[in-house]
Amino acid sequence: MVGALKSLEATKFLSLEQKTHQAWQLTSEGQEYATGGTLEFRIYQDVLADGGVLKTTLEDKYGKNFSIGFAYCMKRKWLGFNKDTGRVTRSAQKVEDEHGVKLALLQSGKELGETDHAELASRKLVEKKVLVYFVASKGPNFSLQIKEEFADISADMLKRRDFEELQFKSFNQDSFGKEIPCGALHPLLKVRSTFREILLELGFEEMPTNNFVENSFWNFDSLFVPQQHPARDQQDTFFLKEPSHSELRNQAYSERVKEMHEIGGHGSIGWRYNYSVQESQRNIFRTHTTCVSSKMLAKMAEEGFRDAKYFSIDRVFRNETLDATHLAEFHQIEGLVCGKDLGLQHLMGIIKEFFRKIGKIWLTKVSPT
Repeated sequence: MVGALKSLEATKFLSLEQKTHQAWQLTSEGQEYATGGTLEFRIYQDVLADGGVLKTTLEDKYGKNFSIGFAYCMKRKWLGFNKDTGRVTRSAQKVEDEHGVKLALLQSGKELGETDHAELASRKLVEKKVLVYFVASKGPNFSLQIKEEFADISADMLKRRDFEELQFKSFNQDSFGKEIPCGALHPLLKVRSTFREILLELGFEEMPTNNFVENSFWNFDSLFVPQQHPARDQQDTFFLKEPSHSELRNQAYSERVKEMHEIGGHGSIGWRYNYSVQESQRNIFRTHTTCVSSKMLAKMAEEGFRDAKYFSIDRVFRNETLDATHLAEFHQIEGLVCGKDLGLQHLMGIIKEFFRKIGKIWLTKVSPT
């Protein structure tokens, strides 16, 4: 009916005024009490004035509801109970079923006070209902006959040539078009975007991480990982079959890394083995984004020292056994800060501010306000 009324209102056949009215109504239990008396009153009546009655007799009659009604009787001191004899006797010679009377009055259409309503509602005997109704009056296009309104001119109308006699719906040129559902960010990309935004706010510059394939030199050797390290085995790292190797462009830097591995320098004795250039040229799927950091540090060393803050967030690959909680790829986030007179307190400050911003952003997005 509401849909039909709204449709008539939209075509201006009717003018509608919506109104609401709140009223108290009896629940199914309240209706039963209004006609037959409350449970406690009926239990009281079943207790004989002389000698009372066995409690078990009342329990058999009223079943699981007996304890509720009996509790009300005892609370109002209508009845007494002798544990030795198991008999229930009357403590009051005459009682009045107040709740039953109030329910009967409400059922007959009479209004009660708010205190009475609240008291009955606490026992779930009444509930407040909101009645919504419409006051209808004739609209500007009121008619006893409703003609069908067409949205578009069809080919059949043109063939019949009757479209001039038909009634068409008016177009609302100010209305917005239908919203087209489009794609949304994956939860992982949402987290990545949040972290990236925070790091940019902290003054970091993003490093280029668009190469999933790196050679072993930048992924391992430049980070001083020995060529015999277990992490460089095929069970931990993906090696490419084609192209299996790539050339190293910075030969001078490559020679310095080779020397550091073999004999050391700057206080280190190195790893003391024969460094293989061919092994360093093997192509792999990068196992971490630290290889990008290594490239940036090498570039900064060539250009000259300067204060800088870099970060990267991107995908890395490990030869893991796939299961419900492990994939062969995951995302890694890292950063580096170059500057003079830096210490542990600076690192702790950046980490603290990073996590503070994470909490602030996520709480803002989750908050219902």
